[in-house]
Amino acid sequence: MSENSWVWQYFFTDHAKHGNNQSAKRCWCAPCLNAKITILRNEDQAAEMNWGRSEADLHIAARAVVKTYAGKPLQHMLPHLRKCQFAQPNVRAQAEAAIAAAAVASAAKKAAQSGNKENAPPPNSLSQYPSTSLPSTPRRPLSACYSAPLIASPTLLDPTVTPPVKRANVGTQAWDAGVKSGPIPE
Repeated sequence: MSENSWVWQYFFTDHAKHGNNQSAKRCWCAPCLNAKITILRNEDQAAEMNWGRSEADLHIAARAVVKTYAGKPLQHMLPHLRKCQFAQPNVRAQAEAAIAAAAVASAAKKAAQSGNKENAPPPNSLSQYPSTSLPSTPRRPLSACYSAPLIASPTLLDPTVTPPVKRANVGTQAWDAGVKSGPIPE
């Protein structure tokens, strides 16, 4: 579990993926949602709505208006919590400290990888922060990216050979190599 997993208690998620990002959940800041729900409830009371919205309806209406974030604590959630006007001051301070700790750990990791010892932090300064290193994934060799049948294809090697014409249906009319077939429009 990540050292920044405490951030999730301040965010609501519906467990759907965030837009095109298939690696993160869609989430909303809970303090922002609660503030919007309060505003909507007060608007309903000011308009003297007899039917009143349920808490679930208010929550859905608030989610439609409040900004969504990708559920990645360090990249999106902590920076928002640090600046969120509806979050408590101690939460904003905790987010600021977590971002600073990540920056120190990142600088130490870069200095260690480059062998640059003069910019590295003191040896005991990182002991209070847990390690966030990820296992490295092996890279595929460049030759694995190419398929042998594709390279040996006669249509690619011989410019006199034309590839077969594909046939596609468009509506009720069929098109083939630029020649229209089917009923002739009047």
